[in-house]
Amino acid sequence: MPDFGRSTRNQNYDRQHEELYKDLVLMTARKNPRWSVHVVRTMLDIPNLHTRRGFRKTHKHFADISRKLGYVYVTACARNEWHLVNAILSVLASMCTDGILCRKLLDQGIILPGLLKISNSSDEDPEPLLKLSSLIARHGSDSIKLEYLSENMLAMVTVLNQPIHDRLRGMVSPLASEFAVVAICHCYEVLYSPSAVKNPSLGALIKSVDTILEYYRRFNNSYNFIIHGLPILMLGAGTCPRERIDDIAPTHQLFCALTRSENIALRCAAVCVFLWACPQDPEADTPDPFSPLGFDASLEGFPPDLRVAMEEYGIDRCETTLVRRCTMDFLDLLRDFFNDNNLYKFGTAMTDILLRGQFVYGGDGIPDDEDSYMLFDNWNEYMPAAANVLRQHPYGSPADLDRANMLDLEYLVIMNAEPCKIEATAREVMASNPQHPYAYVIFCMRAKNREEVLQVAKRGLEVENITPCLRRRLLLVLMDTHIAKAWTLLLEATPADARRRKIGTDALLAGVEYAEVLMREAPPDSRQLMRVLDTYILNVLIARGPGLSEDLSELKPALAHLERTTRILKRFKYELPLPQRVIAHELLLRHYKTGVKYWSGFVKRFDMLDKDMRTSPSAVDETRPSHSPVYEDMSVERWWDRSPTRQNLSTLVRGPLQCSCHVAHQGRVYMGPELVEMYSCSWCATVSSLARACRGCGSAWYCDTSCQRAAWPKHKDECRRRGER
Repeated sequence: MPDFGRSTRNQNYDRQHEELYKDLVLMTARKNPRWSVHVVRTMLDIPNLHTRRGFRKTHKHFADISRKLGYVYVTACARNEWHLVNAILSVLASMCTDGILCRKLLDQGIILPGLLKISNSSDEDPEPLLKLSSLIARHGSDSIKLEYLSENMLAMVTVLNQPIHDRLRGMVSPLASEFAVVAICHCYEVLYSPSAVKNPSLGALIKSVDTILEYYRRFNNSYNFIIHGLPILMLGAGTCPRERIDDIAPTHQLFCALTRSENIALRCAAVCVFLWACPQDPEADTPDPFSPLGFDASLEGFPPDLRVAMEEYGIDRCETTLVRRCTMDFLDLLRDFFNDNNLYKFGTAMTDILLRGQFVYGGDGIPDDEDSYMLFDNWNEYMPAAANVLRQHPYGSPADLDRANMLDLEYLVIMNAEPCKIEATAREVMASNPQHPYAYVIFCMRAKNREEVLQVAKRGLEVENITPCLRRRLLLVLMDTHIAKAWTLLLEATPADARRRKIGTDALLAGVEYAEVLMREAPPDSRQLMRVLDTYILNVLIARGPGLSEDLSELKPALAHLERTTRILKRFKYELPLPQRVIAHELLLRHYKTGVKYWSGFVKRFDMLDKDMRTSPSAVDETRPSHSPVYEDMSVERWWDRSPTRQNLSTLVRGPLQCSCHVAHQGRVYMGPELVEMYSCSWCATVSSLARACRGCGSAWYCDTSCQRAAWPKHKDECRRRGER
């Protein structure tokens, strides 16, 4: 049977709400906006939303408040009563400061349906709408953000673009543009996903880049505006097609200037913009090996300066000479072996070649005598056979055992064995002979634990009688691993994470030092030297930052070295790749001088705001664990689990570009201008007025007992330690 009592109650509610709506229209018509907000809050029985107690009362009576508020809001939108709509938007924005209330309003469908119509129809002050939009972007789920952006982004960007001229005339509050930038910034994750390419809001976002730059130039913007605008500029630069890269020169100039920031993590983030400009395969960094058999040691036809460079280093020590000689010795060794089948001689000579330098494996030139007796179908199989002979030789020596181990390691590498198997074998060899240089090299190339690799590579450099070729390979490992460690930690370092930032800085400086050693020791024709120089140039910009001169005169020797090496490799007919680092540093150097000229004042002001807002004790509690559960699994000690090549904008806005919205001091989170501070749960990061401090220590805040129980295993030690104080 139908519930006639419920139907009657609904009709009574509708009549009451309609009468309430008419009274609100009359009492807010042509009134001051602040008065209209007061009238709406009073007549709808909404508690004072400037106090924590008021928010808790709102939670308690949410069902009744949302029913009346929803009816009035939807009706006012439908009847185009924009003065009343703006007052309701201000009330909704105050309520949505609390993350739990915001999600309840979104789940009930009270907010989103009317926003598009308001954006396209209302001529009222856009500030209440943009304030509410910024809170929806902060508290809403990804699906809510995507729905809001796909339907509302173009209108929001239009609002962002319009006030700049009105603001110059003092007609529009600067808060309107600030709330718009905050809203767009907090929707970045949806926009940066692979599906964003097809998202119609992406074009509107890119159009906003010029407007944000204009705001940066013309006004002394708040810290909140600047820190939320930077990810938008990064997104615009990262999605710009390569053929239109010159169109975003002002953006690149700004990030060139940011490489002179006092914040080293921010400098690292700024360089990311140039690496993202032309994404490529990170493996395409080194020229492929070529057939060096036709190399002319007389250097006939070489330009005088290139000839002098190679002669000063020593023609016999140059890489091309060594590769040619080692390759020819390898081919001669195979010919001799096919004639005499002497595995002992083969193994001894093969290890000598491996120690001297690299040679070219391949089918070209490898002898294949059908008349010779072949023990195996492939010459590779002779390496483990030779290793067994060396171990079992009746007059064998410890040197023979070392050679046998070397052949086993090289065979595993050639056959692409599992890295864990190669690592275990190399570890056994180092344990049996700590002076085995080849085992150190192979271990460092294949081991998973990159922190252990750093320690092993340093010990490997101290091994007696290590050859120059193996020494350079270890130096290259140390450079690459330190740089990878630095980038991983710096791009994850939040304003409060001084330890991560310090360790990342030390690793960066060490990586630059090893690059300098390689630049001194590597042959001028080394295939790896281009990568070393590219790495050095980019990372010196990060490491030294504001300490560099504005014309980058300190980099001129490295740039000249790079130009010379490139010419030498081209003379040897290497097919040189165009790696990401080359494109990045060329783009950065092209815009550096202009960027510093126009944006240095902006960067200095931002550094001052950044230091005051994020790194002072009043803004950040360094002893408090990060409120974001994402970071609990990102230990500094296992940094290698997160490759720096996979870092994206999502990582940066949780690290060096973390906005003030996520920085909590004693549980409190800044929600924006003219908004009440909320409390952040130390476990789930929900921002709400319901969060309560831990009674044991008072340093952690939790939504409820369930969050506190979940956090207790990790919080108990700190809680007891603080409680004892």
